Amino acid sequence: MIPVQILLETGLLAHAKGDLSTAKICYEKVLALDPQNSVANGWLGTIEAQKKNFLKARSHLETALSSSCDPNFLLNYANLLQETNNYRESLLIYLKVIKKGSSPVALSNIAACYNALEQPSQALLFAEQALKIDLSYAEAWCNRGNALNKLRHYEEALSSHERSVELNPNCADAWNNRGVSLRNLGRHQEALASFEHSVELRSDHVEALTNLGAGLNKLQRHEEALRCHEKAIGIKQDYAEAWCNRGIALGDLRRNEGALQSFERAIALRPGYAEAFYNKALLQLSGKDFVNGFANYLWRWKTRDFTSQPIDTTLPSCETINYDSNLLLWGEQGIGDEIFYAGFLSLAQEKVASISLHMDPRLRPIFIRSFPKVILLDRDQNSVGESIDFADCHAPIGDLGYLLGSTHGDIQRTRKPFLLADTEKTLSFKSRVPFFNSRFVCGLAWKSNNTSFGAAKTVRLNDFGPVLKNPDVEFINLQYGEVNSEIREAENLFDKRIHQMEGLDLFNCIDDLLALINACDFVITTSNLTAHLAGSIGKKGCVLVPFSTGRIWYWHLDDDQSLWYPSLRVLYQEGIHDWTKPILEAREWIKQNFGDCKSMA
Repeated sequence: MIPVQILLETGLLAHAKGDLSTAKICYEKVLALDPQNSVANGWLGTIEAQKKNFLKARSHLETALSSSCDPNFLLNYANLLQETNNYRESLLIYLKVIKKGSSPVALSNIAACYNALEQPSQALLFAEQALKIDLSYAEAWCNRGNALNKLRHYEEALSSHERSVELNPNCADAWNNRGVSLRNLGRHQEALASFEHSVELRSDHVEALTNLGAGLNKLQRHEEALRCHEKAIGIKQDYAEAWCNRGIALGDLRRNEGALQSFERAIALRPGYAEAFYNKALLQLSGKDFVNGFANYLWRWKTRDFTSQPIDTTLPSCETINYDSNLLLWGEQGIGDEIFYAGFLSLAQEKVASISLHMDPRLRPIFIRSFPKVILLDRDQNSVGESIDFADCHAPIGDLGYLLGSTHGDIQRTRKPFLLADTEKTLSFKSRVPFFNSRFVCGLAWKSNNTSFGAAKTVRLNDFGPVLKNPDVEFINLQYGEVNSEIREAENLFDKRIHQMEGLDLFNCIDDLLALINACDFVITTSNLTAHLAGSIGKKGCVLVPFSTGRIWYWHLDDDQSLWYPSLRVLYQEGIHDWTKPILEAREWIKQNFGDCKSMA
């Protein structure tokens, strides 16, 4: 019989040479003779971990560590726990490792665990400690970049990931993480190239595959995106991110049943997965399942990319509305959303003792007229602390649908115009060109400046030719921002005047914009602030809505007339980037509704 020591030494020599098969046989023979041998258990556990036999690996490493404190085995055991997503256990072991001596590997892996546990400040601290020891350690640069991304320091994160790629250009993880930084900076084409390179380096990199899919979806290449997610799922059936992103792609392709199933699968794999709940909510709301949709919409605050910040207050959150409640509501997201959710205020006032509202100050004069019983607090002048004087609980205004328990039937029965334009300003506008002649006046807006998907909601003014060529309609600009050159180009192209009210600040003075919309006979607009303002006062008009990216849930696909703004006709893109169909439909809508201009005389 070969002595245990000879078998062990043979195994260690083979292991050192990279001959894992021989090493494994030797370690197993040692353990047949000496089951508790810590060295054989430790190195056999390491080999099993490399082969992804995690249960066997854990058993052997735990046996080894029961009688040995070998730092190699501690480190390998911590690596095993980390790879099997046991981050808290792994963290405790890594902390034991660094007590025995500073190790850049252990420090960097601690950073990775803190990143996984959503504690990026701690992750950054340990990644930088690792780099103090070894500035050439690519993995530490990678973990530093991941922490900075979570902290939303995107430029710094990109610099870290660029350094990681320089140090290890063949690392698929480094290229994937570089792509995440580029995506966070809005550099989507560059991000796409980085994800593609990651997949080229490692075709089974499921995270890079689903990031590539998400990038393709962002660029409205939805079918390609779907293939990426399905390939990732084929490699790793339990990869919740791929299921969630598959659902998003299917939803953008209007395959709602499959999308809903994907979100449910993602949630089953990862209970508490905020992104899956949130996207499921958007799908449910789009399908008019408002009870479940508004309930799931509460998850928006826990998603990575939801940029609105909740207020800092000692008031308790409003869980249910009751007649004794003095409710503080506060605006979130953009001014268009504040107007949209203000449509619930009248109903909410009937169910609580009082409402105070933290709002965009540009809405103050409009809301004073429209909601005289609501206590209005400008966000840039009133502190949240002062709001406590008016309220005993608080909620974001976007929660009103949930708190009111709104159903499709409720909304159909109760929806009506809810904002009031300034009558004197409206009459003043009507006394000016082009309102006092015999033609109809159409207010026109064509752009969205939303940083995430404004481009998808924007129409080139020159594309409105079929509408602008109508000889019986005058047009007036409702679009804020610097648009003079676009207007001049369209006027020259179509030989049609697009009037502008001189001296109006359409971005900062929303009250003037509302009065100007009120003065118009109708509006044609994309999905932007003008649509919300026009619909909220009951002004007739058409809203041009994109096919997928940029189509907000409240423009329901089966509604010709908006459920939320019944005076508005909703016109949808038939295909991505192509506005031909909705523009032609807008032209026909004008003819049908405003065809006989002599009636205005």
